[in-house]
Amino acid sequence: NGWNNTDVTVTWNWADNVDGSGLDPANCITSSTSSGEGVMELTATCTDLAGNENDDSYTVSIDKTPPTISAAATSAPNAAGWYNGAVTVEFPCADTLSGIPAGACPASQTLDGEGAAIASAPQTVTDNAGNSSDPSNVVIVQIDQTPPVVTVTGVSEGGVYPLESAPALGCDTEDALSGVAVAASVVISGGNEDGTGDFTATCSGAEDMAGNLAPPASVSYRIESAPPVETLEVV
Repeated sequence: NGWNNTDVTVTWNWADNVDGSGLDPANCITSSTSSGEGVMELTATCTDLAGNENDDSYTVSIDKTPPTISAAATSAPNAAGWYNGAVTVEFPCADTLSGIPAGACPASQTLDGEGAAIASAPQTVTDNAGNSSDPSNVVIVQIDQTPPVVTVTGVSEGGVYPLESAPALGCDTEDALSGVAVAASVVISGGNEDGTGDFTATCSGAEDMAGNLAPPASVSYRIESAPPVETLEVV
């Protein structure tokens, strides 16, 4: 790419005409070394024994500074610090002198799966002078893509219970990764005015810390009144 990443030494090869007086070694620069960075012109002069002087120049491009690269997620987590889907990590890179070759910045990474410490892989980049960057920072994210598990408590599917001792109904909400943000609540439908009949208990509205909504859970059961007790009157 026409760039160097170290100082460059230019050797000057002077020559006098065949019939000339010859070179004056004390007044001829035989080498020049660059210093610093950037596009610079090195120059030199030479004088022959008759006092005739000539000069020449050579342009060099020097870049000793490595490029920079960083890693960043393209989206932010929710207020609780969690994602509920895959996260894309990009690697912007830059070089202020020789530049980055086209297409040299690393491709983005997709962080998928689940866990409290899903990490990107560090990346490096090389500039047009051959300088390599330090590894990028590592992006660590929390991903939970699994909704909470909701169950109805107090009754079982198809259960039959006496009216006098009808069970207390409730909901159990569990989430193994990000934790429960909103617990499910129960709604009861069906039945008769006297509290007997066929009922359905539905637990819904649960959400975990990552924003995953739990599907509702329902249980159907029956409440029956106790049969009348017969009494025998003795006369």
